[in-house]
This record gives sequence, structure tokens and C-alpha cells, in this order.
Amino acid sequence: LPAKLKKVGYIYLIKMRKTFFYCKKVNQLKFFALIFFYFSASSAQVVTDELVLHLDANDTNSYSGNGNTWNDLSGNNYHVTLNGPTFRSTSESIPKYFEFDGSNDFGAIQGMNYGSGYSLQEFSVFVWVKTTFNSGTDGNYDTANWSLVDFDRSEQYQLILTGTGRVAMAGRASNSGGISTSPGGSATYLDIVGTQRVNDGNWHYVGYTYSVANQKIIFYVDGEVDKTYTLNGNLTGVGASTRYGFIGDGSEASSFNGNKNNVYFEGSMGAVHIYHRALTASEVSSNNTGNFTPIISQTKIALD
Repeated sequence: LPAKLKKVGYIYLIKMRKTFFYCKKVNQLKFFALIFFYFSASSAQVVTDELVLHLDANDTNSYSGNGNTWNDLSGNNYHVTLNGPTFRSTSESIPKYFEFDGSNDFGAIQGMNYGSGYSLQEFSVFVWVKTTFNSGTDGNYDTANWSLVDFDRSEQYQLILTGTGRVAMAGRASNSGGISTSPGGSATYLDIVGTQRVNDGNWHYVGYTYSVANQKIIFYVDGEVDKTYTLNGNLTGVGASTRYGFIGDGSEASSFNGNKNNVYFEGSMGAVHIYHRALTASEVSSNNTGNFTPIISQTKIALD
């Protein structure tokens, strides 16, 4: 295999086909032993500044492989109580994830809620997602594949994929900043969508940033800007009334695991990130690329 070799002291760092190895040369009598430490992709090391919810199915601290609690790694203890989704451990690019059947699977976020006053002015919400769902339509809300992350479209905010697989958001601001909804929907609830379709059965890092300070809502797909909505200077924060959150369904909940829309997401999620600030483009790209915590295996090869 073609390889790049870099020496750091007595340690050699090898890269082969985007796979990283550590190699240590040990002089022992008349032969060399090459010791390879193989680093495989595990839980992504994401940007942590104002990260308020961090779920990662590939980190055993977040999910051990058993039980119905997906643990929050942010330190805020906003763990998710799972109801139905199936845990998968595979050889895919995102090897471990939860599969939602689109019929009755969801997760209720413990403790995390927002109140009234339209006070949430800066936030970001992203998910590693895979789906093939396609109803063939955009602009129909509360009817299909609802939702990735949801604190109520008409009271707080949400992240969804439309029926044709485009990234979309909705939320309740006291002033929507002159936004033009696209397609359909209501300006009262923002109801805006991105451009790219991601319902191709592959893994995608999708989400958006919301910034009153910058008067922008920016959609991202796989670390790149998908679409930017620039507002007229009057966009406010979101938050009309108290809502608790869900993954995999829409929220109507004024208490933990309360009322839902009962319109369920069909697809898979590997990680969820919510920030109480608007990430920069470089930070989104960094989260998409990821630095991975190693799972180490060791192979010794004796060479004459």
C-alpha cells in the first residue's frame, strides 16, 4: 500500500489510505520488530465551547450498547430516554447508531427545556443522520418524518428533514426578520429549508446555526454551507412558551416526556450536538471532519 512515513523521535507515524498507524522500531539483536498500533474511528472529538447536549452512539460513555438511556456527554445530564429505536453496531463509516422505524420510535430529552420571552438568540443544532425516506414533497409540516431534534416548531425550534430529504428548520421568534419561507409553511414559524437532498442512504452531518447578532440562519450539510438566510435586522430570539425536547418526534411537551406530535422519524442517528451559540463555518467543518478517540489494537511483525 502507498504510505506516508513521518519520524517523531523513535516513533514513526504512518498513513495508509486515510488510516493512521503508530509504528515503533525496536532494535533487538539482529532483527527489527515493527509494532503497529491501529487507530480506528470511534467517538468524534467535537467543539465543546457552549456545547449543551452531546449524544454519541460511538462513545461507550454515551451508550454502552445496552439499556434505554443515551447519555449526554456535555456534563449537563440532559440524557435521553429511548423508546423503541434499535441500536446497531456495524462496519459503516458511522459504525454505531440508533435506527428509528418511523412508526413509534423516539427519545425524550431529560431536563432540557426552554421558557418564554424569546430569549434564545444564538444556537446551533446538528445531527449525524442517515435516511432514505422520500414522500416526494416539501412544505408539508407535521405530516411526515418528524423530527430529528424538536422543542416544538410553533413555540421554540426544531431541526427536520423535509419529505424530499432537504434540511429544514422552524421556530417561534417574536419577529421573523422579514424571512421568506420556502416552500410553503408560515413566516410566523420561520419554516425554511436548505438546498441539498440527503436522503440517499449515506451518512450526513446536517444542521444549522441561528444568530440574532449576525441576522443569519445558515444551513450546513457535511461541513459545508448549504444555504444562508440573511434577515432584515429585526430577527429576534426564539421562545414563546415552555417546551421540553425530543429526538425522533415533534414536541408539544410542557414537561419531560409529555405530549408529542406522534409523527415519527424514519432513519438513523449517530450523534446529536446542540450549542447555545452560533458555530462558525470552520467549527462546523471541524465537527464534520472529527478527530477520533482511538480504539487500539496491536500487531507485531518480526523482520530480518
